[in-house]
Amino acid sequence: MAENLQIGEMLVGQKLISRDQLEIALAEQLKTKEPLGRVLIRLRFIESDQQLKLILSKQLGSPYVPLDQLKPRTDQRLKELVPREMALEHLILPLGRIGNRLRLAISKPPDVILTDDLRKLTGCDIETVITTEEEIREAIENFYASTELEEVVTSSALYEVSELYQADKEIEKV
Repeated sequence: MAENLQIGEMLVGQKLISRDQLEIALAEQLKTKEPLGRVLIRLRFIESDQQLKLILSKQLGSPYVPLDQLKPRTDQRLKELVPREMALEHLILPLGRIGNRLRLAISKPPDVILTDDLRKLTGCDIETVITTEEEIREAIENFYASTELEEVVTSSALYEVSELYQADKEIEKV
């Protein structure tokens, strides 16, 4: 709820909604348990999810990235780092890795537990960018449904290296 008040206060502060509209939306949210942004859009107090994400982007200090720029790297085995089920459950999309930093697209502020779990799972520090829920769902479906040539080559090369390693181990035993 504190997170919703902060977002709501930002919207009021930027004169995108009135204080009365915020109070109405918060009361509605208590009844429906929907995210505040969805309530504000449904009540037509704000125009779009994209407008809300621009505000959230400022609040979190993470850039907003539209769907056409959600292009995960296909040569970094990101699907293995963040499994499809986890991506869909938490609405996160791995975009790329630079050193020990993993860049993720998110549609809502990540909770501390998820961030810690991702850090442990991937062995990377997490850097986020913001997108809309609809955009991230589409990007997740597209990314996990496709198999790029680079992924096949990377997996194939990995398999060959693994086979060579196993063969070397067998030779060492003799």
